[in-house]
Amino acid sequence: MIRSDPPIKWRSLAYSFGMLALGALLAARLPLVFEVLELKTVDLRLVLRDRLDLNPTISPLVFNAVLDDATYRDDPGFSRDREGIAGVVERLALAKASVIGCDFLFAEYRETRGDSLLVQAFQRAGNLVPAFMAGRGGENVPFMMSAENLEQVLGIDLLPEFEARQPGPPRFDAIEACSFPELLDAALTGGFVNLLPERDGVIRRYPLVAELDGRLLPSLALAVLCAHLDCDLSKVSLSPSGEVLLPSISLPAGSPSRDLAIPLDPRGRLWLNSYGGPDLENYPLTYAAGDLLDPRYSAALSRALEGKIGIFADISTRNKDFWIAPLDPVFPSAFLHATALSNLLEEDFLTETGRVMNIFLLLLLWAGCMLLFRLFRPVAAGLCSAALLLLYLGAAGALFLTAGSILPVIPVLAPLGAALLLVLFYSLRQEERRRLVLETSMSSFLSPPLMERMIRNGSLLSTGGRRKRISVLFSDIAGFTAFCDRNEPEEVQAILDEYLGKMVGIVFRHDGIIDKYLGDGLLAFFENAEDAEDLVSPANAVATALEMRAAAQELREQWMKQNRFDLHVRVGITTGYAAVGNLGTRQKIDYTIIGSKVNLAQRLQSYVAADEIIVDRDTWVRIRDTHETEDLGEIKVKGVEAGVQAYKVL
Repeated sequence: MIRSDPPIKWRSLAYSFGMLALGALLAARLPLVFEVLELKTVDLRLVLRDRLDLNPTISPLVFNAVLDDATYRDDPGFSRDREGIAGVVERLALAKASVIGCDFLFAEYRETRGDSLLVQAFQRAGNLVPAFMAGRGGENVPFMMSAENLEQVLGIDLLPEFEARQPGPPRFDAIEACSFPELLDAALTGGFVNLLPERDGVIRRYPLVAELDGRLLPSLALAVLCAHLDCDLSKVSLSPSGEVLLPSISLPAGSPSRDLAIPLDPRGRLWLNSYGGPDLENYPLTYAAGDLLDPRYSAALSRALEGKIGIFADISTRNKDFWIAPLDPVFPSAFLHATALSNLLEEDFLTETGRVMNIFLLLLLWAGCMLLFRLFRPVAAGLCSAALLLLYLGAAGALFLTAGSILPVIPVLAPLGAALLLVLFYSLRQEERRRLVLETSMSSFLSPPLMERMIRNGSLLSTGGRRKRISVLFSDIAGFTAFCDRNEPEEVQAILDEYLGKMVGIVFRHDGIIDKYLGDGLLAFFENAEDAEDLVSPANAVATALEMRAAAQELREQWMKQNRFDLHVRVGITTGYAAVGNLGTRQKIDYTIIGSKVNLAQRLQSYVAADEIIVDRDTWVRIRDTHETEDLGEIKVKGVEAGVQAYKVL
């Protein structure tokens, strides 16, 4: 509705602009918050593109030769003496592959029995680009090579000089690990394989170049590309705008020579234009070492690999060379190198707008929204402004899907949203702020059923507990401590997140309340209606336990297929009186339970074996007619002097 009253005052516009500037400043000064959020929006765009099956297709010139789990299962000592690797290299050479990026460092202390065969294979192939690890150096590094003799040892005639800049590409001081000299002498060149994750541990960008003592150091993907295109690495340069320039190359093969400008971010990294998960559907030219060495496939492989370039690497679980990627939390680094190589060959570049364009977009959208507030009443203007922001979000998504352009989302919408809220809710900001703070704090520790009750009945927010008859459920994962000791923290966290996500949803479906998480343990309780004669909490708790056990079995079958974790749960349930309510101090309160029944539930679950559910007598009395049980008699549990009559739910 067009407004008939005076439009918003200029002072409000000034306040709005001030909030806009403050938000933009915070977005620039707090990268730990805003940058990670923005990267998550890029992940969402990648996921959306993947779901819509709009991913680009990997270059038909790029292949992967891999040592996978099947290779080591068939031959556990495959790479110990390096004879097997030499055989694969010779097989690829016979197939007339153009260039092979060899993602093996050969820096570990192993048997050297196959070294001569490996060197001979490299010499006969004549198209190998080995990998090396760059680093900061230090006393604890077992192997370190300075930049002074890097060119000679790596076979690089001349690394281009580079003038350091801030921000700029990653900076290294030394080569910390690389292949032995005889192997390097037989290689074409070399490239570093360091992958630098984002602040949240996800690999989204590929370090294409780095600085080493004032020289421009190529990554494995760039070194392989230059070898394939016969591009002199000494001619590679970095433009003032941050692009890597490859002069006078023919891409694709047979086309007229031209200069290729590769767009990088300010830190010298290439956005990885994902092809999807690391499977044969997205990386069809992936060959296991066993198949490469099988003489039955010799002719077919020669036809498939002739003139192609690829990455030869170990992607087995024993090598543990995996990273978290936006579309897969267990992504082999070899496939990341192959993705970067294909992006370069196909010029499938993701590009992001610069800082000047971001500021222009921010000001343009703000001016449009303020014009709406001058023309329309506040509610209508707010709705129109929201529609404008949604239109911008749609444009950002469409540009990404069609052209690979990354328009900023958080750096634009966060400051702009703050400015719009200041204009729209200026007169109600204090009341709205209190309500939002209340809802945010409640949702951070209360389950949905209790959240609804507290919104309907404000008296429940008062401090203090009440004596109620409830049912308490305590579940625990059998053998999880040992699993944590054997596995990486990322895998432990992924398992726990997926498990708890399933279990919490089950508790909520049966009107349960999550009290707390105790590592892999989960403590929940079930209340009854006020003055209810029939207790429903025992039935709800047992139904929850049975569904948790079934869900755990489904997860176990899924994870065992993935060779991850053999999941088994134990559940203990008790029924009785406990103190329930907001308990704690003024500084920190929780809606929680206190009483002997809580401790007993935990003790009971530790008594039974995996995948078993145990209940006390008070619970059994309420569910004996509806569930099949087994009388365990009077048992002794830790922390309880008297015996406890217990039953197992079958």
